[in-house]
Amino acid sequence: MFSNQTRLEYVLSEIKRILGDLVINIKVITHTIIGDREHLKVRVELIRGFCEIREFIKSGKVISYGYYFQYCGHEIWWNNKPFSQETETFPHHAHEDRWILPLHRPYL
Repeated sequence: MFSNQTRLEYVLSEIKRILGDLVINIKVITHTIIGDREHLKVRVELIRGFCEIREFIKSGKVISYGYYFQYCGHEIWWNNKPFSQETETFPHHAHEDRWILPLHRPYL
């Protein structure tokens, strides 16, 4: 899935590609690889906000994830925690301000 790079390397390249000049600082809070498992948590400081990325990968597949994005007073986060079973894409869902929405493209 990620060729010869770790998931962290892929995520960092996507942050730079997608957010580009908005990025002030990227901090890897946690990154561990044990066998075929990888866990990462990254915080990205933006010009007018921040985002946090959390993923657990097993055998090259994203098993659990959570992404939080706050920019200019607006917030959205998405994850696959077993919450909101009425969502058509359960367990994948997004929170946008006060709304819970289906999530058709769950992770990076």
